[in-house]
Amino acid sequence: LSAIGILREHIREGKCGRLYHGISSKLVQSPQQKFQYFYMQTLLKTLYIRYTNASTIPVRDSLALGFLAALQGLATTLPLDVVTNRMISRAKNKSAGGKEKAPSMLETFLGIWEHEGFVSFYRSLNASIILCINPAITYVVFDKVKAWVLNKKKGNVQYLTTFEAFAAGAFSKAVAATITFPAVRAKTRMTSSEKIHNSEEPAPGMIRILKDIVHERGIGALYTGIGPQIWKGVLQEALMLAVKERIAQVVTSMILGSEK
Repeated sequence: LSAIGILREHIREGKCGRLYHGISSKLVQSPQQKFQYFYMQTLLKTLYIRYTNASTIPVRDSLALGFLAALQGLATTLPLDVVTNRMISRAKNKSAGGKEKAPSMLETFLGIWEHEGFVSFYRSLNASIILCINPAITYVVFDKVKAWVLNKKKGNVQYLTTFEAFAAGAFSKAVAATITFPAVRAKTRMTSSEKIHNSEEPAPGMIRILKDIVHERGIGALYTGIGPQIWKGVLQEALMLAVKERIAQVVTSMILGSEK
């Protein structure tokens, strides 16, 4: 089923609540992840400019700094990511008719720790490390598009309009999502599947999962589901970057106004 088909099915069955399974952990994970990323990215950029005396940061170095900024947050965001995907997966498995109450975020976390071991929270570490390039690509592309748009304007304009920031954010996220989506698919499979920690059979890694997908359904299957992923990412990042741009403009105006 397509994303629209799944949405219609849930509405027809009167079970729209399933669409929000895992939202509790996502509400914790997303703000934490964004805060950690932007804080570390700003810090790394400041240190880079201070010690290199550079006026601008090359694209290669910007990608590297963005990658490192995302990398440092994996220790805390990966467990929450696993909990979110597991809550969604279990809700989907129980949708056949069970009336059992879905476990809470804390219950899911403790259940995974007890039955699968603490290491299971980092089963998708390899894929997650690769995906650290995703926000780096997103914000480097956004900065380049922003600079191009501002150069086309007359006068000393430093900020995009809300619509321009939204469009630039949507484009940059779509580029990043398209490049990294196979790793997203592998990570989702790794974090959604349950595995007992004392099982002799090792959990499949990212390369094995990608090979299995290509072997079973062809290379095009690596991008199955990319539509909803792009829509989700585009709306999330575009809105965030539009708001961020507006806040930066307002704060700057307030600071400059107070200095006069």
